[in-house]
Parts: sequence; structure tokens; C-alpha cells
Amino acid sequence: MKEHIAYFDVLRVIAIFAVITLHVATAHFYDTDVLSFTWGVSNMLDGLVRWGVPVFVMISGALFLDPTREIDFHKLYSKNIFHIACALLFWSICYAGVGFITGPSQGNIEKLLSHIVIGHFHLWFLYMLLGLYMIVPLLRPICRDIKLVHYFLLLSLFFSFLIPTIVKILTGLDLTFPNSIYSKSLRVVNRLFEQTHFHFTLGYAAYFVLGYYIHNLQLSANQRKVLYLLGILGWECSVLFTQFVSRTTHQLFDFYTGWDVMLPILFETSAVFVFVKYHIHMLPAKLISVFNYLSKCVLGIYLVHVGVQSCLDVCFNLSSTSFNPLFSIPLITFLVFILSWAFVEIIRRIPLLNKYII
Repeated sequence: MKEHIAYFDVLRVIAIFAVITLHVATAHFYDTDVLSFTWGVSNMLDGLVRWGVPVFVMISGALFLDPTREIDFHKLYSKNIFHIACALLFWSICYAGVGFITGPSQGNIEKLLSHIVIGHFHLWFLYMLLGLYMIVPLLRPICRDIKLVHYFLLLSLFFSFLIPTIVKILTGLDLTFPNSIYSKSLRVVNRLFEQTHFHFTLGYAAYFVLGYYIHNLQLSANQRKVLYLLGILGWECSVLFTQFVSRTTHQLFDFYTGWDVMLPILFETSAVFVFVKYHIHMLPAKLISVFNYLSKCVLGIYLVHVGVQSCLDVCFNLSSTSFNPLFSIPLITFLVFILSWAFVEIIRRIPLLNKYII
């Protein structure tokens, strides 16, 4: 039996808090005045917690790409992929059903079926996991050769992180300074990127391999400090750039939309992963056992938390805009976590549901 990796439990729990914080902070991000205090706080937190999903992916990569773990096609498809597919189908039906009964698509069969197939907005995570699990047999041989790992990560750094970051920065500058050199530069970079037709290391596969790599990497104290500094700078620069473009143009510019593979998020994610890895020894044993227990509920909490948050907003008018966001966002985040955890605990006690949908 493989040794239990305690710091993964801590990462899972803080990552689900990051994801909930993100969704609470940005629930009204697009319909709030970009000049307002509320939007400013939301923007700050938006940039601070974008590492949540990438950390989940890195943990999965560290586990699935470990050459010492036995993972064959049968186990991969009959256990891991089947579990995710069942959870995806069940929760897609649940969220689509609620929308069919009470939402804007009330009574519309065509939209019901469409929402079941596409899934609620946060269920993209399960679709992404399915894709990553399917390429595990292709990535595992790469991870047996450290030179190939370095080559894969180098290609990822350039194609998956650097180019999208440049494109996003140029897009923001083009909005701020129309018909300038940034417009021409953006067209050139986009054209060059499209012409390569390079996809192999794109997307979350980069975080998947990075998780395996960092888990097995030993860093000196000075190297870790540099990484932490990059994480802080990544957060500050992305928040300030988003604020600068949005408030200059008087329209929302979201630095992150569609791009969790951005250099600032890469720095933040790596910093969080490494910090927990090297500082878990500072936590008391009882607290580590609490993290271990809660980590078993994390997938379920992820799947139900959006529904819980929506209920609090619609039924009780509890959202980031209800009162001072410095207090409303942390309070609602904690409340959503507790209620979601309680709901998951009920599901865990129901045979079959416990096994297949959370």
C-alpha cells in the first residue's frame, strides 16, 4: 500500500476554499461598476485564489503519473473515468432539472437536454478531468524520463503559459490604447500562434505534469523564497493590470477568463503547492487528521457548492454585494463550505450514491 501523502489533503481543502471564494467574489463581478469598492475587492480576491483548480490538477498529476503506482487501462476506465462520468451525468441532470423547473429555461425541453450535455458552468472541471485521465497512459512514459519531463515543461512554459499571457496583455493594452502598435502586435502574435497548430502540451496537461515534477523535486530554502516572491508578484501584477484596463476603459477586462494557464497563475499555483509541501510539518497532528477527513469530501463539496451559493443568493439575498465585501465574501464562503459539507455528509451515508456521484 502506498504511503498516504498528508500535504495533499491540506492542499485539497484549501483549494476548495479558494474555488468557493472565487465563485462568491465573482458572482456579481460582471454586473458591478468597475469603479466601485465592491468590484475592487472582488478583483483583488479573484486574482488571489485562481490557483484552486490548478492545484487540484497538480495533485492528480502527482498521483496518476507516479511510475511506482500501478495504473492500467482497465483500472483507469472502470474506476477513475467511470466515477467521473457518473458524477458528471448525475449532477448535470440535477442542475439542468432545477433550471428546467425554476430557471430562465423553465419548461424548455431543448434547453434542458442542452444543459444536461454541456453541464452547469462549474462542471467543466469534470470534463477536463476526463480528458486528462484519458491521456494518462501517454504521459506516464514521459514521466519515467526526467529529460522528457523537462522538455515537456519547457514547451508548456512557452506555448501554454507565456504566449497566452502575452496575448492577454496585448488585448488589454489594445483596449486601453486603440489603433496603436498593440493592435498590430496582437494580430501578429495570434497569427503566429495559430499557424503552429501546436496543442500537445497545452491546457491543464501542463499542470498535470508539473504536479508530478514538483512533488518529486527538492528545492532549497532560497529557491522556495524566489518562488513565493514570484507568486506574490504574479498576484499583484494581474490584479493591478486588470484594474488599470477596466477603470481606464470603464468596462470590465477580465485578465483570467478562459485562461487558468497564465504565468501569474502558474507562479501562484506553484508557490502554494511548494509552501504547503514544505511547511506541513508545522501543523499539529490533530489538525492534519481534520484535513484528512475533510479532503474525502472535497469533490462532493465542489459539485454541490454552486447550488448552495445560488440558494443563498436567491432565497436570502446573500452575496458579495449584500454588505461590505471585505466581510461578506469570507462569511458567505465559509457558510457555503459548511452547508455543502453537511449536504455531502448526508450523501456519503447513502449506498451507491456515495460511491458514484461524489
